[in-house]
Amino acid sequence: MSYYVSHMTPIKRARVHRGSCVHCRDGLGQVGQHRNDSGNTGWSAQFATYSEADAYMRKDFAAFTDVGTCGHCKPGGEQCLKAPMVRSAPPT
Repeated sequence: MSYYVSHMTPIKRARVHRGSCVHCRDGLGQVGQHRNDSGNTGWSAQFATYSEADAYMRKDFAAFTDVGTCGHCKPGGEQCLKAPMVRSAPPT
């Protein structure tokens, strides 16, 4: 699983997203998100773990007043999202 950080400087907001989130789209963001009048907004490089993305967000955007996780994809709750157990076929 991959994670990305979105940042919106004009409103001092940063969010960690799962790469699969509809708002993230593997760091591409929403269609039409990067309009000229929206100010400095963008996405980070890919992170392999939630912890790495969260540490990056809290360090690089420490001055932002609104930091956290995406309310849609809710990253960071991996204990609830473990892959289902796959049973292999019995030996022949």
